[in-house]
Amino acid sequence: MGLCVSTNNNLKKKDFKRSTQRQNSVYSHDNPDYILSEKYSIRRNISDDYKLNPLNLLGSGNFGTIYLAFDSNNISYAVKQINKSSIKNKVLIMNEVKINSLVNHENIVKCLHVYEDLKTISFILELVDSGDLFSFIKNFPGGHLNKEIALDFIIQILETIDYLHNTLNICHRDIKPENFLVCFENNSNIPKIKLIDFGLSCFIPEDNFMTEIVGSPLYQAPEMLEAGKYSKMADLWSVGMILYNMLTGCDPFHGESDREINEHVLFDDINFNYIEDKKMREFCEGLLEKNPEFRLSAKKALKLAYEIYDSFINDEEIKINENYFNNLDNNNLGYLTMEQIKMKYKINIEKILTHNSLNYTDFLYMVKNKLLIAV
Repeated sequence: MGLCVSTNNNLKKKDFKRSTQRQNSVYSHDNPDYILSEKYSIRRNISDDYKLNPLNLLGSGNFGTIYLAFDSNNISYAVKQINKSSIKNKVLIMNEVKINSLVNHENIVKCLHVYEDLKTISFILELVDSGDLFSFIKNFPGGHLNKEIALDFIIQILETIDYLHNTLNICHRDIKPENFLVCFENNSNIPKIKLIDFGLSCFIPEDNFMTEIVGSPLYQAPEMLEAGKYSKMADLWSVGMILYNMLTGCDPFHGESDREINEHVLFDDINFNYIEDKKMREFCEGLLEKNPEFRLSAKKALKLAYEIYDSFINDEEIKINENYFNNLDNNNLGYLTMEQIKMKYKINIEKILTHNSLNYTDFLYMVKNKLLIAV
């Protein structure tokens, strides 16, 4: 006897496809009390696994509230908690969850788990507690960064944007200094940039265009405001705004309301003369090109940034500083104390350094980026 097979193959294929889509979906199909599927979330109260004290507040805003939390081994984490009753757009929260499950990049804060109970959704994030880029710029001598460290930061930012755009097909849509944390890892004094908050991010549609007006007014691209239709190039405008701020210590537009800022973005020209270095000025102009068709893409901007960075390095000067390090490190310890360094250098960012000594790698990084100035 032959195997009995249904003759309604189309129906079976549709049912299978629908079943597969549900299994891979972020959205909960099995329980109306939950927004997220069990594949993308842990359905229990976060307090079952983490100690979370409401008094240990790290930050808050329209996106939710961030708390300090500890696991059973007393390891600390940041917890971004969102009240489900405040969620107006479920698509955005589902995008945020799915994107956090996909990203894996050294310049992006890691999301370890997502919890959902009847009242809240909680993101368990790696803890980066050194402050954000906005504060770093503000606390830097003169209230702005030198061109070398600014370019180093922009390279890290562009590598992150290039990864999102061209590897994962994601547009962040809320690039601003407050969404980049500055940290010092592995006992290093080298500052590292880490991107946070995918609450407004989305997957880039097949036609490459998005229509929702989102983000912070000062960093919104003109095409988003003018036509309500924009591509991933909007993220590059935001990067240009960050670069301008890092180099000058101020923003190119000012206004007492969001609408006033929007009008300046749409109709006013940017004064680039505040940027002293010609190469950096032209680079910033390429990012802040109002026509997105002529704006630098992430890949082109990254290539240009590396070329400019290489042009800043004086090989002879680096060699002199290498010899100075080796002469002082006569016991071959591999590091210099701050007392030794201060005999020859002014330290630009001493108040944010995390250690009282510099190893060889950190020393050369700080020399190249003019964080150590010979006196």
